[in-house]
Amino acid sequence: MIGQFLKLEWKSFTRSSMFNYNMAVKIILGIIAAFYLMVFLMMGFLAYYGMEEEGYEPLITVNQYIIFWWLSDLVFRYFLQKMPVMKVKPLLTQPITRKTIIHYLLTKSIVSFFNIYSLFFFLPFAITLIIEGYSWIGVLGWYLAMRGLVYLNNFLNIAINNKNKVFIFVAIVLGILALLQYYNFFDITAWTTPIFQAFYDYPWLCIFILGIAYYLYKYNYSYYLRSLYLDDEVQVHSAIEDQREFSWLDRFGLVGALLKNDIRMILRNKRPKLTALSSFLFIGYGLFFLNEPSEAFLVMIALIVSGGFLFNFGNYVPSWDSSYYPLLMSQSVHYKQYLFSKWILMVLGTVISMVIAIFYAFLNQKLYLLILALGVFNIGFNSYITLLSGAYTKVYIDLSAGLKMFGEKQAFNVTNLILIIPKLVFPIIIYIIFRFVYDENAAFIALAVIGLIGIVLFKPAFYILEKVYKEEKYDAIQAFKQK
Repeated sequence: MIGQFLKLEWKSFTRSSMFNYNMAVKIILGIIAAFYLMVFLMMGFLAYYGMEEEGYEPLITVNQYIIFWWLSDLVFRYFLQKMPVMKVKPLLTQPITRKTIIHYLLTKSIVSFFNIYSLFFFLPFAITLIIEGYSWIGVLGWYLAMRGLVYLNNFLNIAINNKNKVFIFVAIVLGILALLQYYNFFDITAWTTPIFQAFYDYPWLCIFILGIAYYLYKYNYSYYLRSLYLDDEVQVHSAIEDQREFSWLDRFGLVGALLKNDIRMILRNKRPKLTALSSFLFIGYGLFFLNEPSEAFLVMIALIVSGGFLFNFGNYVPSWDSSYYPLLMSQSVHYKQYLFSKWILMVLGTVISMVIAIFYAFLNQKLYLLILALGVFNIGFNSYITLLSGAYTKVYIDLSAGLKMFGEKQAFNVTNLILIIPKLVFPIIIYIIFRFVYDENAAFIALAVIGLIGIVLFKPAFYILEKVYKEEKYDAIQAFKQK
């Protein structure tokens, strides 16, 4: 049966209308992956001797930093690793038992770059330890524990993938621990290093890690066995719809209806939900650079803090609606109303970011003033540039999928690369000019004034945007058919 599943996936890949393009992309990504795997392989063989030469005990030193690798690996998996269960729906209509489907999908998740890359470091490092006289039984127990952590993360990620409250809680806890570690208030390695060292000193302890990974496998199996039905998703969405009417938006007419549709899309689907969540996580980015001496870099930080949602969401307009874009364009919806609803959502995201970032006022007043000034600049200038770049980002987006490791392949084009320059470079140039000609207060005012002028001139700006979107309309519809 596994062979049949693999044959079906191969046919799906080779019969795709974009087979040649997808094959070229996979070859390129394969070359990139091979390069990084070779880097990890070299690190695995050379790390021991490099640390020994610097006077460090190799195994203890590696154990000291494993906690950071393990936690960051889980975070990256949540955002980037694609869930195998996304391709299960066509199989549910076939005479195949759900148990077989679930076992195949969970087993398939093990064959992932996220589960392979660490092997290229830990295996050669373990071999080097044995060659240098470490107990082979201890090294074997330690190595099995490291592999167990990899599979634990794999199945833990599947378990929490659709439970955003759990992820938000974990993200907040990890963020607090990272800040405490960064500012030397707390050293988590003092607690975790002995734990990871224990897997070498007491090799049998690896059974606990492997046991937890196996338990998570069984948990995911039981969960999907209970919920893997074609109508399950429909029932869940119906319950959510009853609770999220957003009737207060009806007073704004068609714009309100479009805005309501976007909010529901973000709340109900994984891809836009992750995009919104990751955007607001950027608000805490500046905490790691409070004492950054470079003013140009501070401008970049403030730009990211205030405009994370604007850039991430706006750059994929109208791709967010790619699943039903032809239907939407056949309705009596004017582009001006459509774009205005997207702009309102981007403005709301920017304002919310500016409000949440108010804690910077107590940590670095200059940085918060920059955040406010660039927030206005983003609303009045960068929002239009971002919507303009979205017109040329003709890529189908699977709303139920996660974020992609290298972004959307079709999103990279010359026009978008050119439009990045004014979004990122222009505010830095304005700040530097006014900062050195006058002072930093003049720079803050200049950025805010440009943003206010842009807000006042939104009618001619939307006229230009509407014209561009109309010109790209049919190219976009055609591109969205290439899934």
